[in-house]
Amino acid sequence: MIWFYTINGEQKGPVSEDELKQLFDSGLIKLTDLVWREAMSDWASYGSVFEGIQETPTRTTQAGQANKTSPIPVASGANGRTPNYELRASARRALSGRWNQAALFIFLFILLIFASGLVPFGCFILFGPFMLGVHEYFLRLFRKEDPQNNLLFAGFSNFALGLVIYLLIFAIGIAVLMVVGIPIGLLVASIAAVGDSQAGALVPVMIIIIGFGTGVIMVSSIVIQVIFSIGYLIALEEPEIGGVEVLQKCPRILKGYKLKLFMMHLVFLGWSILTIPTLYIGMLWVMPYYYTSLVAFYDDLKAPPSV
Repeated sequence: MIWFYTINGEQKGPVSEDELKQLFDSGLIKLTDLVWREAMSDWASYGSVFEGIQETPTRTTQAGQANKTSPIPVASGANGRTPNYELRASARRALSGRWNQAALFIFLFILLIFASGLVPFGCFILFGPFMLGVHEYFLRLFRKEDPQNNLLFAGFSNFALGLVIYLLIFAIGIAVLMVVGIPIGLLVASIAAVGDSQAGALVPVMIIIIGFGTGVIMVSSIVIQVIFSIGYLIALEEPEIGGVEVLQKCPRILKGYKLKLFMMHLVFLGWSILTIPTLYIGMLWVMPYYYTSLVAFYDDLKAPPSV
């Protein structure tokens, strides 16, 4: 199958060679427009690949840099029917022989996030684009490519989308905190204002209220994390849509599978706890396992090829 760029610069595909020829005959692509298919090391002009014309122009992005990244590979799944343990097993197979490579990638990611935090608002601004790069690395790894460490910066080619997704998720978390936290805080404050004479009797009530509010906030945070955890993957496959639409698609895609994804996250919460004796160094291997399993889960939600 072949991917290509149209005259107006939009990336399309995959299509067959016959379909691409029909598009060329209809004038939708030109000899100088770029095409790419498996086994090609880089993009090349339609003319050089199919018409024997050797001149190969370089396509530049809006940022003025050469675009040498191959398209995101296409995947199919089983409509979400694959059990989580099999999805994790497929993630381990994809990581086989690459565990240390992936751990190094995560180490570089953590270093960059730490370094960006030394600049005012640096981490806040750069985290989203970096997360696009992290998700692309493991998406390509699971879909049988050999991703490179420079994919850490791949998200910067769509900087605004990565930033908006992160800011929206952050804003949703803050909104939940305010909706739950402010009423709880006002209620506790009003109870405390009753007076010292009844303070001792009201302490258990205040503890129950504070505990309830904390529990609601924690559960809400987990739900937000689970629902929007596939957001960056959606953005990678549909970079033309905005951040708001990406987050709107998350619950639609996960309809009927949110609990299943929650159980997947719960497993990795356990793995994360087990890294505490290693001073969290073990997270260098747990995180690749998590992200690859997340891609496996996301891909499995797609329809099988025969559908």
